Amino acid sequence: MNAYRPSEPRYTIVISKNGKELGTLRDRETIQARSSFGGAVARYKNSGDNHRIEFYDGPDLIEAWSSEEGYTAVSA
Repeated sequence: MNAYRPSEPRYTIVISKNGKELGTLRDRETIQARSSFGGAVARYKNSGDNHRIEFYDGPDLIEAWSSEEGYTAVSA
């Protein structure tokens, strides 16, 4: 059962630097959310700082990227 109303964003992208949250992006559409996640990774990929980007579907973490570990897909 989907607990999300159509007016609420389903996907959340959390951007952190050195363990401190810098901001979040929220999207309703899957394609836009994936694009936002990819864009955030591209932006911080060559940074010298320790960044982490997490991609959530509601409360569930589905994918993460960090400058130290690269991509991590969370298995269901």
